[in-house]
Amino acid sequence: MEFMQVQVKKMHNMTTEKLFSFIENSPTAFHAIEAMRCRLKAEGYQPLLEGSDWNLQAGGKYYVIRNGSSIIAFRIPAKEWKGFQIMASHSDSPMFKIKENPEIEAEGRCNRHKEFAQLGAVYIVDISKDVEKLDKLYEIAAAQQALQKTLDDFDANPEYFHQCLDSEQAVTVYYRNYQDQIRPNETKFPVPEYDTTLVELLGKNKTGTSQYCRTHGMKKSETRIPQAFATAGKIFEVIEDNHKVNVVVPYCEEARELVEELVACENSDGSKIIRKLQRYTVGITIQRKENLSNAIHEYYDGKIFMLADGYYDGEVGVVDEPIMQTLLF
Repeated sequence: MEFMQVQVKKMHNMTTEKLFSFIENSPTAFHAIEAMRCRLKAEGYQPLLEGSDWNLQAGGKYYVIRNGSSIIAFRIPAKEWKGFQIMASHSDSPMFKIKENPEIEAEGRCNRHKEFAQLGAVYIVDISKDVEKLDKLYEIAAAQQALQKTLDDFDANPEYFHQCLDSEQAVTVYYRNYQDQIRPNETKFPVPEYDTTLVELLGKNKTGTSQYCRTHGMKKSETRIPQAFATAGKIFEVIEDNHKVNVVVPYCEEARELVEELVACENSDGSKIIRKLQRYTVGITIQRKENLSNAIHEYYDGKIFMLADGYYDGEVGVVDEPIMQTLLF
């Protein structure tokens, strides 16, 4: 057992060293693509041209490069196959690319890519609090307050800002005001249950490293990758999924047929049908489910919720009011 652990540790160290070597030799996206091209060529992959017809063969291995900064590699199975796997990665290497115009001059996308000969105008709209609900959007509310204070300071003393709202002084004042508005470590995404932050979990991870050392009776951790990726992945959600209810939306013929099959076998096992219906399922909040109570029906002993016809729009998704359709006779 100890021998296996040693071997596994050696393999991990070798993989880590290879990764570090690749990163050190890839200061730009172009270096990274060239390094991958050389490795793919050594493994027997054949180059393809994006603008030419491809003559792909069973069992063949291919790659295609665009602009020297992106690459796609794939293999064609030699035998009959029923599925495929995709692995994708995108990263921005540090490089000396500086925009001709600072981002602040194009705030609001008015002239971000120099579509116009001159810089576009930026309008600040103060929307009524009754219209714009920011109770749960704390960061946006804090940014608004910081901007308002910056504008007030500018009106009181424009000379301090060099008579310009996009001056370095104005930007500094705005971010100072923003920092005063937000909670401590807000921009580092606090994780109270572990007394740390998401940034720390994906960085040095001192809390996790200390806990590991205490558990294993070590004075110092030997790992070169201390990040807690799994923990960070469980904690962080771009869009919170709390209190969500899955609702089936029968928006096409196949979905409606599956619903009819499920209703017909309500007293028998319909697990296979339920799995097929997952592709037609959307998540809504409990509050919205209550608002749509008359438009949501229960099936399969209350395990399946079904949205009534007319409450789904192909462009915006679930709607609160039924979509009226015109019937021609």
